[in-house]
Amino acid sequence: MAITSNVKKILNELSSARKEKGFTESQIEEKLNLGKDWIKALESGLIEPPFDLILSITEILNIDLSKLIANVKFEEGQSLNRRIIAVQNKKDLTLNFKYNAFDAKYFLKNASIESFNEVLSEFRHSMNDNLTNKRDSVVKTFFKAIKLWPKANPSDIWSLIISRIYQDPYNHPATEVDRDFSQSWKRTSGWALEEIFVEQYKKELEKNDILIGIFQKESKVELLKKMKLNYAVEPNKADVLLVNTKKGKYDCFGVVHVKASIAERRQNDQNFSMTLQNKNFFSPFMTMDCKSFPSEYPLNKGEFGENKEEKIDNRNDKRKEFEEEGYFSACFSYNTNTKPTLDGQKATSRIYKMTFENSKDMFTQMTIQARNRLYGV
Repeated sequence: MAITSNVKKILNELSSARKEKGFTESQIEEKLNLGKDWIKALESGLIEPPFDLILSITEILNIDLSKLIANVKFEEGQSLNRRIIAVQNKKDLTLNFKYNAFDAKYFLKNASIESFNEVLSEFRHSMNDNLTNKRDSVVKTFFKAIKLWPKANPSDIWSLIISRIYQDPYNHPATEVDRDFSQSWKRTSGWALEEIFVEQYKKELEKNDILIGIFQKESKVELLKKMKLNYAVEPNKADVLLVNTKKGKYDCFGVVHVKASIAERRQNDQNFSMTLQNKNFFSPFMTMDCKSFPSEYPLNKGEFGENKEEKIDNRNDKRKEFEEEGYFSACFSYNTNTKPTLDGQKATSRIYKMTFENSKDMFTQMTIQARNRLYGV
């Protein structure tokens, strides 16, 4: 976490007291049996300051902790150390968070502290109401965020905001204080993202007699078996299924492959997808296309890189996997920084730039077309 300004002031006072008492950093480390550079990391704010360590240092220096703190002029609201902190900047929000070694900032346009607190409240309350299903809490929080900030990049909301809200221990019950929330996010977010896409499209597709869903293992095995793929696929590799329900039928005609980023392993998905397409089934790839680098002002630019120009082809391999190799029927990216396949460009399959504003979009259209191609209008 980033160290708050009030905590930094206390650490500065502690550092000054150490120097006044004539102790070096290494001398304190020797007395407390600490490894190298612990005091330097503490005083500079590189680590979260353990309270027991601060108390131990004041004991060695023989100083009164209350007097040390009395010298500090505290700033209101700058004491609790959160994974992400919102600051109002006229009509926009500046979101502050630690990104590796950087004190990063992300600017959320046309947003207020009140809206940010609404998103936080959605997560905390849904967590308290349903402690066993963190996935549902993430789904509800994401939809609350895109409702309040409809013009924001969905991929930014997912990777830069929701992920940090989730990983902030203060947003979880105190009974889970020892949980590794970074690992928990990796597990929970994958399931939640599948639910988000299902929730986004299920009502519109149901109007057209198509069921989109995440099925239990037994049902999934039965639906895949009826497709006669002649391909040994683990049921958990089939993320989201598309099922034709028209005229009493119940046949799977497509599998949606869901990934937060293009960097996630795709080899098994590619082989499975080609098998589906060879049988004329629909096999789209849906992604947030999350990709940013640690910096003071991180840019979530995604991984598809540049488009093919008229005379120069600067496309990267990831883009060519879709546009040239055609491993998937299409790619739907919910990162507004993704550059879609150009109109008029010849491509085996295309990359589309998507939003959550309207479910009557290209994914819905292509899903209906795929069903009609197999079963008729």
